[in-house]
Amino acid sequence: MSSKIKSSLPSSVFIKSITLIFFGIISLQAQISVKDDNDEGQDCFKVSTPNVTYYFQKKAGGFSSIVDKDGNDWVGYKPGGGSGGEYRGIPNLGGCCHPGYPSGGEGVPMSSTLTGNAANKVTIESKSADGKWHTRWDFYATHATLTVLKAASKYWVLYEGTPGGSWESGSDYLIFSDGSKKKGSEANFEKALSGPEWVYFGDGKIKRGLLYIQHTPDQEKDVFWSFGNMTVFGFGRCAKGTCFALSKTPNEYTIALLDENSAAPVTAFANSILKGDTPSAISDKGDRAILSQPNNGVNGRIVLDRYVNEFGIYSFSGRLLERN
Repeated sequence: MSSKIKSSLPSSVFIKSITLIFFGIISLQAQISVKDDNDEGQDCFKVSTPNVTYYFQKKAGGFSSIVDKDGNDWVGYKPGGGSGGEYRGIPNLGGCCHPGYPSGGEGVPMSSTLTGNAANKVTIESKSADGKWHTRWDFYATHATLTVLKAASKYWVLYEGTPGGSWESGSDYLIFSDGSKKKGSEANFEKALSGPEWVYFGDGKIKRGLLYIQHTPDQEKDVFWSFGNMTVFGFGRCAKGTCFALSKTPNEYTIALLDENSAAPVTAFANSILKGDTPSAISDKGDRAILSQPNNGVNGRIVLDRYVNEFGIYSFSGRLLERN
């Protein structure tokens, strides 16, 4: 492995690159686990990754809690309390997939099934009884991706929650794909985001944030405003009221918690997701990961290929793709 890498790297960065790849191997082998649980009054799947624990309500088809490694809940759903609990959730599509639903005539009941359970990837699919709503969540060590496979009507995709455990508009902030960073109290907007379409919701007290990506850009309006003690952000929400703008299926979205508070590393991660350069599920044919570590001494991107031989032994090779 080292000879292939060394031929592509100058000697001045060779030792640092070996360290980088060592940690990349650990990342590829990181375990994801899933089990049945209960959260805020509904049966759920509890999906655990190295840094994030997701609570996905089965009947609702949405997240009631997304808890980071320090115990902070970035959703904070609970029954009752308006913006203090019951309005919160991800992805909150409108016709389905809001934690706590169906209740009060809002949303349809979903049936959620574990359809994939590998060491590096867990998949959960949710369907309505008539099959007109159908979503899939793929969970990886670093992120989770939603695919809206079928929609019975127009929809939006929301983040109504609590960055870092509580929304504090005076200190929390948003980062956008153009590199701009705005304090939460000054970040309200109602417009079509320019591509690539993503927003990063950062906590002002800890170096961490939630990245929300729409994979395919469109011209539909998006919106953000502070609502009491939670965020209201929507892809395809064309006004503060009920205004659903999205109809495309399939349509992909990714969420990720990152230990970052500046635009450059968030942009690098978002770009890697959109390029499909992140680790995939383990297979006998080999896997590929792109390691981008601008803060670890190597200003570039390394591709790491993993192969499995007939004896089940892993081998790795790596090369520098580009240097910044």
